[in-house]
Amino acid sequence: MILPPHQRLTPGVMAIRELHRWLRQGGESHLNIEVTRIIESSGLVEVLGNYTIHNRLPNGNTIMDRGKEFAALQHQPNGEYRFLVQGWSSDLPPMPVLS
Repeated sequence: MILPPHQRLTPGVMAIRELHRWLRQGGESHLNIEVTRIIESSGLVEVLGNYTIHNRLPNGNTIMDRGKEFAALQHQPNGEYRFLVQGWSSDLPPMPVLS
């Protein structure tokens, strides 16, 4: 599940893939995440940080967003981590709405 700012909740694999497809439509994205805190307890991990992203839209314009980011992950038996939820909270006014 992804909780993007100024957008609807994005549950499920197909909706998450569609969100990522929309973010990549213009071809060029630059994402920077600064992790500020990691908390692990009982197989769950909480990651907090700050982000900045620059996205080129299909019309050639570039949009920039910055804010806070969080994720909750679950430790899997094979040693990997699985995202349970990810979200970010923009520090800027709303970006264009997904169509």
